[in-house]
Amino acid sequence: MMVQIDLHCRLQDTHCQDADDIRAHFDTLLCMWEELFSMGTTLADMDFSAIALSSLPNTYNTVLSSMLSAAQISGKTLDPLMIIAHITEEYDRRQIQACLSKSSDGTAQKNTHGARGQRKTCTNCSGTGHTVNNCWHQGGGKEGQWLKGWGPNSRQDREKDSRSSAHLAAALSTNFTFAVISDNPKEDGMTCCLDTGASHHYSPFWAEFINFCEIEPKPVIAADKHIFYATGRGDVIVNFPNDHSMSRIKLTDVLYMLTIVFMLISISRIDHSSFSTIFRDGSCQLRSPTGELITCILRVDNLYKFECPADARAALVLISIAPPESVLLTLLVANLHHRLGHMSLEAAKCLIRHGAIIGIDLDQLATEAEACTACIQAKITHVPFPKERTRPRSITYGKLVSSNLWGPAQTDSIKGEKYVMTMLDDASYEVLITFLKAKSEALESTTASSSRFNTMPRP
Repeated sequence: MMVQIDLHCRLQDTHCQDADDIRAHFDTLLCMWEELFSMGTTLADMDFSAIALSSLPNTYNTVLSSMLSAAQISGKTLDPLMIIAHITEEYDRRQIQACLSKSSDGTAQKNTHGARGQRKTCTNCSGTGHTVNNCWHQGGGKEGQWLKGWGPNSRQDREKDSRSSAHLAAALSTNFTFAVISDNPKEDGMTCCLDTGASHHYSPFWAEFINFCEIEPKPVIAADKHIFYATGRGDVIVNFPNDHSMSRIKLTDVLYMLTIVFMLISISRIDHSSFSTIFRDGSCQLRSPTGELITCILRVDNLYKFECPADARAALVLISIAPPESVLLTLLVANLHHRLGHMSLEAAKCLIRHGAIIGIDLDQLATEAEACTACIQAKITHVPFPKERTRPRSITYGKLVSSNLWGPAQTDSIKGEKYVMTMLDDASYEVLITFLKAKSEALESTTASSSRFNTMPRP
């Protein structure tokens, strides 16, 4: 009871400041609401709506007033999810407006600076401070009459050229990064993009890596100053479309970054491997060192992207033929605990020792592990199973099945699932686990599980 009261108080005391992230704030409130529900405490939608509205900063009072007025006129009750959707949309609009305002301020300062200077502009080289009659560049009145320390190969010109190239690369990378983040790729297979500005190959598809190894988080700075972190490294097999067939190429030293959407294939890395690329007529041709055509990618939305089917089977083949010592993962006990769904460490070691789990080097595991915060909190809020049965156990397989739906999880799975549904047969204690992306899929999952219990042979 004390845990429920404490959680209810924390839910009411949680407030969002002007500089805070509204999305993260609502995620916190929803998680607390779900925890209260799992403890058996029911919080009505109207009460949660009142808590959510009172937790917002004063800058949203105008939006809330308009929303409540519209609800009163229409005679409808505001649903909590509808409130969250409207406030989140307003938050996104303000974020975009703030970015546009910063860009406008920078442009205004640049124009003001130019108006104060009133410097001469050369019509020959577009330089400032001189006219075409006194220009030293080709075509000017004093062509070739450079002063000492100046000229086409001087340090000033090299710095100017490098700055121009940097601005061009930043513009291209900024547009490219925006398209990658905002697009919605297909769930089946991989979406790949050829990137002329990337220094490495980057991929968010962890399942497609072979000889994957974790690395210390490596920061990768985009052109818009947004920082991504690479947390792994390995090789990836990419199936490039080639007419009606596929050209399988293994990309080495690919960095794993979960926060991007597309797999970015570095043109500079391809060139370093003696492959050639030709950009022409809205397409990009990739050829092998012998001149054989690997693929031809068409330009779509100013991006050279293509859909690549997953090659997990090829990855398994490569892993199976690799030396045994090269495929064993060396994990910390905490990582093993997290990857196995917070399983007991002793149970996990027993499964590894008896061969039920392969691919993990048990000898390299530490003997002691830090306490898992998630497990401690779960045990506090989890209702324990009763010590004794309150009714006789069922004797017919599939006649009595208990279900439990958990979620939403704070972190999505690799395929985007947020909920877990378990079905427990009372006669055999067989458990079916299904991962769901939304609560609305629970009924379909229940129907499919019931059919499975009815069609499976009786144990």
